[in-house]
Amino acid sequence: MSERVILTIATGHPDFGEMCLNLALSIKANNPNQKVGLIYTDDAIENVKELVNNHFDYGLRVFYDECKSPAELSFKLKTQLYDLGETMCPEADAFIFLDADTIILPSKKPSDRFEEHAALNFTAYGNDQYYFATQSRERKDYTFWCEPEKAKVFYGLHKGSRLPQVNSSFLYWKKSDEAKKLFDTAKELWESDFDGLQTYRGAKPDEFCFNVACAITGTYPHKNTYRPIFFQCFSENYSVEYVMHYFKSFGFAGNTGHQQHLIDLYNEHSNYYREHFAIRHKWNIAKQTKAFVDPQPLRILPFRKRTLYRQSELPNSDGGSFNPDGLVLPDGSQMTIVRKEKDMEAYKKGVYSTAYAHVHMLRDNKEEDFELIPDGYEARQRLEDFRLFMCGGAIFCNHSVVTNNFKEDMSIHISLAYIQKDRLVNVGMPSLPIATNRVEKNWAFFGERDIIWCIYSLQPYRLFYATAESGWGEWFEYPTEQVEIDFAHKAAISNSTNPILIGKEYLMFFHTKEQGIYYKGAVIINAETKQITHYTKHTIPFPARNDGWQRGLHYVSGAVYLERQGTVRLYYGENDSHAGYFDYNANELLKAIKQ
Repeated sequence: MSERVILTIATGHPDFGEMCLNLALSIKANNPNQKVGLIYTDDAIENVKELVNNHFDYGLRVFYDECKSPAELSFKLKTQLYDLGETMCPEADAFIFLDADTIILPSKKPSDRFEEHAALNFTAYGNDQYYFATQSRERKDYTFWCEPEKAKVFYGLHKGSRLPQVNSSFLYWKKSDEAKKLFDTAKELWESDFDGLQTYRGAKPDEFCFNVACAITGTYPHKNTYRPIFFQCFSENYSVEYVMHYFKSFGFAGNTGHQQHLIDLYNEHSNYYREHFAIRHKWNIAKQTKAFVDPQPLRILPFRKRTLYRQSELPNSDGGSFNPDGLVLPDGSQMTIVRKEKDMEAYKKGVYSTAYAHVHMLRDNKEEDFELIPDGYEARQRLEDFRLFMCGGAIFCNHSVVTNNFKEDMSIHISLAYIQKDRLVNVGMPSLPIATNRVEKNWAFFGERDIIWCIYSLQPYRLFYATAESGWGEWFEYPTEQVEIDFAHKAAISNSTNPILIGKEYLMFFHTKEQGIYYKGAVIINAETKQITHYTKHTIPFPARNDGWQRGLHYVSGAVYLERQGTVRLYYGENDSHAGYFDYNANELLKAIKQ
């Protein structure tokens, strides 16, 4: 019988080498004769090098070359798997690829997948397909990484074709002309440019390349919805009994904060398999696997921290209080805004109810609390992540607008509004003169006289403006000098807060997200030239509590300069449950960033 091999990839942080070892052990414990191959970088296996040599049948060392991050290299390698498999195991005629964070359950035979797919040349974990003829999809809860119709036009896809949603955590292929053509096409797509693509962990997703390659070649996963691995993000049943009964394996796809009992289940099996092979070296994943830990965070800590609102403390907040922001008005009054969720259980399941915007006012030593009433929005629209700024004497609020909810044909766009007493009056989505995506978040805004400025992104740095004269309806791009922000965490840089003016400089915070964890940095922008003058190379420490639903998830959402106190107040959401803030000495914070 010809050789059949299971492959996996480990790049970057040593945690991925540990997980690949767990995967190999789980395969060998259930299928002692099953061949396993590892594609790896040296940094990923530094803690388990000898163990890797003992428990993998094949190994292929790779290098970063032009790839800017471990994620980018890993995605690129997936499109090359057909060639890599042939290089590693020329005698093999069939392969399965599994992501590193997959583990096989006891008494389950991964080799059964080869028998199941013996008649196929290619298949993959599948979630949905988009049909160009009807402009429809069967499922409504997963991205295609781009607008399908844009891909259709750009790549000249036939109206009768369809765009699948491949999840590359599981790939099967047989040596064949059909499979080789598919992978060759995916390789070419990865090397080419496409405007309007959503990145993942700062890189082009290989899944996009497979999706389009399937449409171009006419080679598709054998089922529209095929889920050979349990992932929490695609299931409404998370129980251990359900996973153990219905699945051969499980893993941790997506950015979703994973349930602790599933993490515990993984660790139990990791320990079980290591004990099975008499391996004394133990390793367990924590709440989230961090791709990288910054060894040199900024030497600056807040002098004050406070929880503003805890879950259920405010009316209509049984689902939590989220992502606050603040503003100092011209008369010295202070405003704080926070998003409230009504139902936590519904929120956990993605069945979102209406979110509420709660405002706290401190004026003349008197406090006032109220909910904003949306004015000019559609009933099906849900408002999130409110951020404040002043322009022309008016209080503006930029925020996300979710249309059709997350469990349907979701889209997210940024909208501007102004606050008039207790009403949030919709101005509409800024029509920037660039192609935007179906899901857009984290645009940053600030006002000067009668001009509203919009920072679309920091990397690349793209700045736009509109005037009151046009009713904020006509937007122009402002020329900017490009600065390569060499942040310690190499995932995509996203805006966190609106810029705040301190003297003649704007201070703005950004974040990267890796494995569900947010890492914070900041830039300084010259108020006159609008150019970036300084940025943090290393992370800003964030000693927040771990109380709440999503432990370890701390998201910086807003900032305000309290000039009288010489303080920068940094607002944050805590564990998808509570809202709080940190106070920093403004001079010390700016000095730390500039160093």
